This record gives sequence, structure tokens and C-alpha cells, in this order.
Amino acid sequence: MTSQGLFRADLLLQQSRATGPILGLETGGPQASLAISLKGELLATQVLERRAHGESVVGAVDRLLHRCGLRIGELTAIAVGIGPGSFTGLRIALSYAKGVALATGCAVMGIPSLDALALCALEQSALTPTATLCPLLDARKGEVYAALYQQVENGLEKLSGEFLAKPRELARQIEGAAVFCGDGATVYGDLLREDAGANRAFFADLSTAPPPAAMIAALGAARMARGRLDAVASLQPLYVRPSEAELKAKRPANHAGLEALWSREKKSSSANTRTTIKS
Repeated sequence: MTSQGLFRADLLLQQSRATGPILGLETGGPQASLAISLKGELLATQVLERRAHGESVVGAVDRLLHRCGLRIGELTAIAVGIGPGSFTGLRIALSYAKGVALATGCAVMGIPSLDALALCALEQSALTPTATLCPLLDARKGEVYAALYQQVENGLEKLSGEFLAKPRELARQIEGAAVFCGDGATVYGDLLREDAGANRAFFADLSTAPPPAAMIAALGAARMARGRLDAVASLQPLYVRPSEAELKAKRPANHAGLEALWSREKKSSSANTRTTIKS
């Protein structure tokens, strides 16, 4: 099982007090968001209106930089949400980040979008500390992109990698209380309550939480401070689901089911890793 620590946003920013301007960029969801961090502080955030990301991201970045008194050439790095999410949206953000990196020499870091969404939920004080945190993104076709996390002292422990699931199957597989968040939780909330049970399914309202790009900027700044950069040429989106073109060209991917997926991850985990998933 995947076991990865994600510090709270304030601790991530504390690690990056000597880091220059970092642009956080998330365009994989229905609304794009942007953020800029500098020397351990979050300078500004912006959530874009619902429209084609490609028509709005470049201008929005320029306006946000201007608001912070910065120019594009002054960016130390761009931290970009790599998904899962909208195929088109992810390609737009990654192409923009790579183009700026090649033109200015700034660094690039790819941040899993569900990590950012989980940290947004952690910012909400009402989060049930013993529950499994499950951020969900609507993957269409009656499915969600998901990953599992558990709250620990200084942040979150990531219990699984990103996966694709039917909401009902996901709800049945989680043992104990679960906190769902994200647009997938909004779309499939009734199904999750029905299969998990009203006393086990809780929902985090992220309407007052920082946008995902703020968490992406914080995660990117901390990675920049540790020198953990990605190669511009090889950084790719985290699609999880094959594209329609791939499905037409090849036979469909094998869907082994959530239980088999998590069983494989458990076998590769250390003996002392605690899990809340049925095997």
C-alpha cells in the first residue's frame, strides 16, 4: 500500500521560506484555479469562471502576477496539477507550464490533483480525525477518480494511489467512517450515503477552503526547497483512465476491481502500516 506523508499547508510553506515565486496551477476540474507563493507565504489565489480553460489561463496568470508585482520571467517554478481530471484541462496546464519553463528556465513540478484536494479538506476544522478522507473527482460515465488518506499529527498519510471507481463500490469497500469531498462527492452524494450508510458517510464543504491551486503552490514550494524537481520533457499527466482514442486503438484496460487493487497495495506495504480498507 502506498504510504506517503502530506504536511499541512502552513508547514509546507514554512519549509520554503527561502524559495522564490512559485505559481500553482490547477485546470483538471470544472473550475481552474491559480495561486502564487513566495518565501513561505501565499501571496494570492484566483478561481476562474466556468469556461474553456485554454481561453482564460494565460491571461489570468498574467493578471495574477501583475497583482503580486511579479513578471513571468521571475518565477522560480511552476507547480502544476497533473490529475486525474479532464484530459483537455490537464494538457492545457502542463503545456503552459512546459512552455514557460523552456522559455524562462524556471523549474516544473507535477502535483497529484487529489493530494491538493485532500489538503483543502484538511483546512476545514470540522474534518473527522479518525475517518478515511476520500477526495473525489467526477470522472463521468458513472465513475469517480479517488484516493484514500488518513489524518495524522502534522497532516495526512496517503493510504492508496489514485484509482477509478464506481461510487457504490467505493462506499462499500471503505470500513468505518469516511469523509468525502470534491465535485464527485457532490454529484454522487446520494449513492455514497445509501451504500456507506448515513452514520458512516460524511461530506466536507470546501466552499470556504483555499482553492486546490493554493495547495499545489504550497506542495510545489516545499518540493522546490528540497530540490525535488521534475524533468520538463518527461513530465506527463496522471490520467488514470485511458483516453477514448486509446480505448479504440487497444482493448479496454483490465478492471480488476477495488478489492483486488487494494489487496495488491497491502501486500507491498510495510507490516506496521495501518489500513482502513477491507481486503
